[in-house]
Amino acid sequence: MIDPIALDRLLPEWRGEDTPIRQPVTADRFYWLGPAGALRLPSGPMPPLMSNHGNFVVSLANVCRWLATKAEGLGVEIYPGFAAAEVLFGANGEVVGVATGDMGIRPERRAQGQFLPAAWSCAPNTSCLRRARGNLSKS
Repeated sequence: MIDPIALDRLLPEWRGEDTPIRQPVTADRFYWLGPAGALRLPSGPMPPLMSNHGNFVVSLANVCRWLATKAEGLGVEIYPGFAAAEVLFGANGEVVGVATGDMGIRPERRAQGQFLPAAWSCAPNTSCLRRARGNLSKS
C-alpha cells in the first residue's frame, strides 16, 4: 500500500507516466480472525488512518526500481548490493562519504578467488539510510 502524497509533491507528473503504481484501492475490509474463522468488522468505527481510499496497491520492489531510474536520470549514483560498512569523515568532522565492506571473504577471514576490497564513495551529498543489519548513523 502506498499513499501517493509524497510522489505528488516530489514528481507531480508521475500519474501521466508509465509507472508500476497502477492499482488504486477499491475497498477496505477488516476481519477479526479466530479459531472458528473470520468475522468481518464494519469499517465505520475504524480510525481514519485505517482508510486506504486514495492509496495504491503496489509492489514495493517495482516502485523502488522505478524511483531508482528516476534518481539515476537526475545524476544520483545508486549501488545496490553494496552495503555501506562505515561512514567516512572529513578533516572537520563532516560526513564525506561511505565505505563498503570487503566482499568475497571466507568465514575464516581469508580472501577467496572473487575478492573485492572495500571501496570508498565520496560525494558532496551523502545519504545514510537504514540498512538490514543496523544503522550507520549510530556509528
